[in-house]
Parts: sequence; C-alpha cells; structure tokens
Amino acid sequence: MFEACSHVSIPLARLTATVSALTAAALLSACVSLTGREGATPPSLAALSHGVWVAENIDGRGVIDRLQSRIQFTSEGRVSGSGGCNNFTGGVELKGNELKFGPLASTRKLCAGAVQQQEDAFFAALAKARTVRTDKGLLFMSDAQGNPVLRLARATQ
Repeated sequence: MFEACSHVSIPLARLTATVSALTAAALLSACVSLTGREGATPPSLAALSHGVWVAENIDGRGVIDRLQSRIQFTSEGRVSGSGGCNNFTGGVELKGNELKFGPLASTRKLCAGAVQQQEDAFFAALAKARTVRTDKGLLFMSDAQGNPVLRLARATQ
C-alpha cells in the first residue's frame, strides 16, 4: 500500500497502473499536437495548384464579406493572387510542410481603409507563413512558432 495521506490508502499496483495510463495519454496527445490535427497532411504544390484559395481567417481575425484575399499556386513553384485590392506574384518553395515564399511583387494601388487593412494583414501573414497543411478541404498556414496565420478555402466557381 502507498499512503499519500494518513486517511487515504491506494494499492501500489493500482497507483502504478493509473500513472502509466495517464503518462501514455499525455504522450499520445503530445504526438497529435506536434503533427497537427488528425487527417491533416502536408500538401504538394501539384495538389495546391488545383484552384484558387480564398482567405477565411487572417491572423486570428475574420475577413470582410465579398472582399477576396486570394492566392493561386502553380506546380512550377509560382504564386499569384490578390490581397483584395492589389494583385501580386512571386515564387514559392514547398518541402514537406515547410513553406517559403520568394519575394512577392505587387501593384501599389491606394485602397479604401478597411480594404487596405485586410490586404496589409494578408500580405503580412504570407510573409510570416513557414508551414502549411491541408485538412478537410481547408489550407492552413502557420508561422515559425506554429501559430496559425491563415486559413483558406478553395474558391467556388
């Protein structure tokens, strides 16, 4: 018997089994959190290149209805799109789930206040993005610390 307190006694075998079960559960949950959500996969450029991806969430904030901050990938390692007001183009590298955008060139039109704020946030999120994964038809980009910076969905025609 193990006596934790003078009024509580627990058989040592039961205590050991409980600690083992809790340790196993903790280790399994750590594995899931390190690899991402169940069903999440690192995409290929070929898989990403089928269609246009539209931002649903930028750095933890929603987006303006009917304003599309979007990106399109090619299997040749290029991206293009729109922040919502200005168009952009550039290069992208994808190795496993590690993502690296090359310098992005964009037009420089003046945009209305809220539109400009969303576009600036979208371009900043692209600059911070270091990893990418797909899960249930959505595309997720995260920064170097694993914090989500973009959630995108395929555009419907």
